[in-house]
Amino acid sequence: MSKLGQIGAKLHRGEVSYDFIGHRKLWFGVSITLVVVSLAGLFIRGLALGIEFRGGVEYQANVKVTGNTSTTSPAR
Repeated sequence: MSKLGQIGAKLHRGEVSYDFIGHRKLWFGVSITLVVVSLAGLFIRGLALGIEFRGGVEYQANVKVTGNTSTTSPAR
């Protein structure tokens, strides 16, 4: 088992503890930093919405219109 896995197992069994409440200012600071960095990235880069957000299918076809081209299909 890896060293990190051993620490996790000891935390789970209650053999080791960490004072999260005592270090709450550190964790609030980490959380606020991550939120600020995320929002800055969103505002600086913006959203790149692809076709999956617009719906439907998008394609381009080069078609030459001639006299034989009709806009309706023939009745059968």
